[in-house]
Amino acid sequence: MVKKEDIDNSAIMIADDIPEGSRFDYYIKEFKKTSASKNGDDFELFLSQIFRHCLEYVFPKSIPRLAIKTRLIYNNDQYLAEEKQADSNPKTIRKEIPKMASTAFVIDNGVIATIHFNVERLLTSNSASLVFNYVDTAIHELNHIKNPRMSEQQIHDSGIPILEGFLGISLPDTFKNQKVSDYYFP
Repeated sequence: MVKKEDIDNSAIMIADDIPEGSRFDYYIKEFKKTSASKNGDDFELFLSQIFRHCLEYVFPKSIPRLAIKTRLIYNNDQYLAEEKQADSNPKTIRKEIPKMASTAFVIDNGVIATIHFNVERLLTSNSASLVFNYVDTAIHELNHIKNPRMSEQQIHDSGIPILEGFLGISLPDTFKNQKVSDYYFP
């Protein structure tokens, strides 16, 4: 069982214990195997599988109105440059501008929605935090695609039960009650 003390403090999330046999527990164990192989293709396949599971969970019976794909950006400087450029793109799904570098953003051209992930920022965490942050980010961005008119706070609040159900954990109130105004300009 993964304990709270095994989790990097950069993720303010996590339940006291991660339930044995939960999806979260499974992903952490799989990530450790993937990391041990030191194969970049295995890592990308692992993230791709998690994303597909998130997509199927957020859109269980309905097919999204458009194709959804991911773009993994490993260099933080490149991500920041693309994020800045995306902020001026009217096809970017974003109601508020982040106060600091984000972990992802979506560009929706009406046919394909592409979620751009800042992998370097996600990799600064240990395995449990990386898995949580990737899943949290994926579900958050998929929720934006599903509900493009919602504010960041509405996306966060409506994503809590999705995230808990998907990972099979209970999130602490400190995470549930976050005010995204701390992270975004209005």
